[in-house]
Parts: sequence; C-alpha cells; structure tokens
Amino acid sequence: MNNSQYLITREISEPEVLASVDYIKKDGYCVIKEYCNAISCVNWKDIVEKLIDDLHEQGIKPKPPIGLQSTLAFDRVLNNVFKYDRQALNFLTTGPHLQIFKHFLNDPYYNYNNAEELNFILAQANVRGNVKPLPFHVDTRLLTSGYSTWSMQGVLALTHKNSISGGLKVIPKSHLLEQYPDSSCNNLKALDVDLKPGDLVIFSSQLHHGTHPHVRGELGWALNMTYRSWWVKQQYDIPRMLRNHYIDSLTYSQKVILGLFSQPSSDPLSSPSMRQLFSTTNESAQ
Repeated sequence: MNNSQYLITREISEPEVLASVDYIKKDGYCVIKEYCNAISCVNWKDIVEKLIDDLHEQGIKPKPPIGLQSTLAFDRVLNNVFKYDRQALNFLTTGPHLQIFKHFLNDPYYNYNNAEELNFILAQANVRGNVKPLPFHVDTRLLTSGYSTWSMQGVLALTHKNSISGGLKVIPKSHLLEQYPDSSCNNLKALDVDLKPGDLVIFSSQLHHGTHPHVRGELGWALNMTYRSWWVKQQYDIPRMLRNHYIDSLTYSQKVILGLFSQPSSDPLSSPSMRQLFSTTNESAQ
C-alpha cells in the first residue's frame, strides 16, 4: 500500500459548497478549480502508471469491459486503485468535496449515525488514461425525476484533460430529461469540460456525458469515482478487498463510505434493519 503525500491542498467553503450544489441542480455538474496540487497530481499519476506496469508484468490486468464501454479496453486503467494506494483511499473517503455529494446522496432517515455525518458509499474508483472515446451515456439503470439522484460521479484531473487528450464532454441540463441519450450521434449541444491537473468535476450520473478520443500530445489521466446512496449495491465488494488490519486503521466515517455498514448480514437471527460492521475474519482478501 503506497502512503504517498496527500493530494488535497485547499478547503471548500460552505458558500462554495452551496454554489456547487446549485450548479449541479441546474446544469447537472460543477467544477472545483485547483482543488488539488497540480504537481502532486502529475507526480501521483506517474506512480500509478508505474504500478500498472508492475501489475501487468505479474500478469494482473483488468478484465475487458463489455457493451457500450468496450472501448475502455484500449485505455490504461487501474480499477479499485484504493486497494493499492493509500493516497487514493484518503482522497476518496475524506475531504471537503464529499460535502457536495452529501447534499444529493445522504439518507436523512439512515438513523445509524449523527444526521450531520456522511452515510453514502463509494461504488467504484479507478485511475484511467483515456485512449478511445466513450459515446454519450448515463451511468444509472434507474432514472429519477428532477435533479434528485442516487448516484453521482467525480473526475479529478491528474493531467490536462481537454478535447484532444481524452477529456470529458457533457450536455448541460440533460440530467433533468428523464431519458437516455442516443449514443449513436454526436450532440451539438455538448460542452467540453476543460480540466487542468488538480481540477475536480462533480456531476449527476444522469447527466448525458461522454469522452473525446486521445488525438495528440500527452494522454489525459484522471481519478474517476462513483458514489451512491448506501442502499444501492456497490459495483465491487470493497470490504472484502481490504485486509482486516487495514480496515482496523480506518476512521468510522471512512468505514461508512467504503460500505462496511451496508453489507447484508449472513446471520439468520439478525434483525432485518441491522447494519452491523462488516468483518473480514477468516475472509481476508488474498
């Protein structure tokens, strides 16, 4: 587990949090400029890229994606980066950016911790260098009315992400349409989200979005993250990925976000409303 320097370099004030929430409600996304140190982001990208190479030499490679996302097979990617790098886990489970996600994903009826604490979960996270384009799509299987949502995403740029390096493009306000995009066409209403290293974009998973192909110059790298309401099944069984001794070193809030209180019980005598702390005793990840 890599314990490299922590990325976040500034706070997000309460007025900025509220303004960001309003942007997401209205347009489906917001951009937090210079949230992380640009040099640290680039340096960390180099660390992760070497880690990818080391894993590949050991024969450890991600399984190819299917369907609309099959083009990701051409990308340089490390899925579940938090398993390999403590800095990634710290970023994903702490920091003021989580307060923006909280406005949309926290369950006010959770009743297991203080109402002011976070209770949503991390669904998945990867570091990826975009090569091929992704057509316009949404990342939910169930569309909800208005700006309310149970799933949100973030992209932290580790290098310059723009229209020639594999950057993000979005269709503002499309999260309000309650419909899936036509992935076969290039929407003329799309806007490019130009991100410099350290910039963070947060958006609703219902927002119609896609990516540009890498055309020339440096490959665009980013830490991609998805958070969801606690009652939604995680895309990966994150608690079993992390060894017992590593889980013990986490704070209560980190355990909540990693889904350790959202695992169904295997005890037939437990309460149906129980949200007990997950234990990896005798089930530690190998």
